[in-house]
Amino acid sequence: MKKNKILLTAIKLLQRTGAELYTADLAIALKEIGFSVEIYAGMVGKLAKDIRAKGINVVTTLEQLRKTPDIIHLQYRMYDKIH
Repeated sequence: MKKNKILLTAIKLLQRTGAELYTADLAIALKEIGFSVEIYAGMVGKLAKDIRAKGINVVTTLEQLRKTPDIIHLQYRMYDKIH
């Protein structure tokens, strides 16, 4: 079975709080069960570095994506930023 390529979005990935931690945990869990996961975030910091260390691509521009996603999980009003 083909595993979908998933793009998660976050306003920021700076520290281990709220939506930032949810995004990190979701990305790691999806990767562990075989999905291809990347994260687009407007601001990055230590948390993004920790996620990258787990083998997940974290980008601040869409041009940095390695793959075209099959599924995009948007949070907040990220549609305005990526559309």
